[in-house]
This record gives sequence, C-alpha cells and structure tokens, in this order.
Amino acid sequence: MQKTVSIETMIILDDLIQFMEKFDTFYKDDHIWKKLSRKIRKYKPFLKYDKDKMKQILKNKMTK
Repeated sequence: MQKTVSIETMIILDDLIQFMEKFDTFYKDDHIWKKLSRKIRKYKPFLKYDKDKMKQILKNKMTK
C-alpha cells in the first residue's frame, strides 16, 4: 500500500468536504503546498467521477 495520496483523491475529498480553502489559509507560507494546491485547482475541472458513489465510500470508511 502506498503512503501517498493522489491528486485525484485530494480533488474528490475537497469536493466532498471542502478542505482546500482551510489548508490554503493554514499553509499560506508553505511553498510546497502552494504548488500542490495550484495543481489540484487546475486539474479539478478535468476529473469526472460518480459523486454519489464516492460519498458512500467516504461514509463507509468514516463509520468503521
């Protein structure tokens, strides 16, 4: 199992729980986060996924 989170996963999570804005504020001086945040925002319009399915998966993971 990998110990990294994919950009796609971050985009889906942000769409479901809206964490990016808080991270952007908290890590405003972190150059690595700024680059990653920009990449996520640029990629977001191109990612298509089943939102209802992802909500259910997240809900199942959180209740375990």
